[in-house]
Amino acid sequence: MGKIDKEKELIGAMKVYLALIIAMLIADVGATVRLYSADELALIFWLGISSIMILSLLFVFIAKSMHKRINQLEDL
Repeated sequence: MGKIDKEKELIGAMKVYLALIIAMLIADVGATVRLYSADELALIFWLGISSIMILSLLFVFIAKSMHKRINQLEDL
């Protein structure tokens, strides 16, 4: 497998990871909003808020890395 093909496969895998993170974010935001609207501001609500922040940062990190690799494809 050539170097460019390897990079393309890695970028494709990153797209899958981003889709999974988006799905987890949607589910987490929905559950956290439901807890907030029911005035259940217990530990599980704050864990939901924390996981939203962590997933958001992870999304940004992977997206930046993917775009950096896409830009590097020009050099290969």
